[in-house]
Amino acid sequence: MQSILVVSHSYPLQQAPFKAKFIQDQVLLFNDSTLFNVEVLNLTPKTIPFSARRKIENSGFKLYGESVFKSTYFSFPRKKFPNLIQMNISKAMNSFLRTKTYDLIHIHWLYPCGLAIRELKAMGRKTILTIHGSDWYQSIEKQDVKQLVFNALDEVDEILFSGPQLQNDVLKVLPHLKPKTRLIYNFIDSQLYQWAP
Repeated sequence: MQSILVVSHSYPLQQAPFKAKFIQDQVLLFNDSTLFNVEVLNLTPKTIPFSARRKIENSGFKLYGESVFKSTYFSFPRKKFPNLIQMNISKAMNSFLRTKTYDLIHIHWLYPCGLAIRELKAMGRKTILTIHGSDWYQSIEKQDVKQLVFNALDEVDEILFSGPQLQNDVLKVLPHLKPKTRLIYNFIDSQLYQWAP
């Protein structure tokens, strides 16, 4: 049985049940298999006490039997001080993984969670990354963030894209990445949706 850690800054919460629901659906699909043991790490920035965001973040996860852990790190708004954010995310990941072993770490979002890839590779961890769109397009707008995400993309073992246009846009800028890229659409359970005229 393969052990997988899924890392994301977004995961469904009691007060935000549709937040990154597609990631949860993917985790639940893996959990239905006897081939995988999947755990989730929700890696989120620390929030201001008594704020609306803190209330939502502390409402608890909306789970369906999956195993989810939460770890927080200190961040800055609007992608300011990305080197410090990278250091804080890496420290949080390192602390979480100190007593855990996984065959594979699957990171969702190039930014912010993808910033931990350099540390994970230094620890000898096999990593894959799913890029969803805004995490690419917004990250390359700022020069200091752009270099950090380029480094992460060079170091990660495999890159998954949620759509062909996104894959093409990344490969236009970084064509040398092509051998380690794949297109995998976000998982959606079509049984949950019906056409209503």
